[in-house]
Amino acid sequence: MTANYTWILTDATSAFVVADYEYTGKSYGSFQVSTPAAPNPAYIDPAYSVVNLNLGVNLGAFQVSLFAKNLLNNTTILQSPTINGVTEGYTLRPRTVGVGLQAKF
Repeated sequence: MTANYTWILTDATSAFVVADYEYTGKSYGSFQVSTPAAPNPAYIDPAYSVVNLNLGVNLGAFQVSLFAKNLLNNTTILQSPTINGVTEGYTLRPRTVGVGLQAKF
């Protein structure tokens, strides 16, 4: 789901804010069903969600923006495969904040 709002500041300048919410439901990461005798932590991948935010200004042919990916810093373990006897945990990319600059010619 995405929400996008833009407003005019001057004849050559506008501002914007874009927020998006992404949801991924529970899934199965392996064909090997987990049992008490043979646990398989990679069998079920949990549901998770991510919020991203982008705000900025358009200045003629240029756009300057500030963005945040994984704004709420969701650290859900997405997969936990066992490789060479070691169980690993894979998560979403941690919160990332940055500045963007685009030129449109």
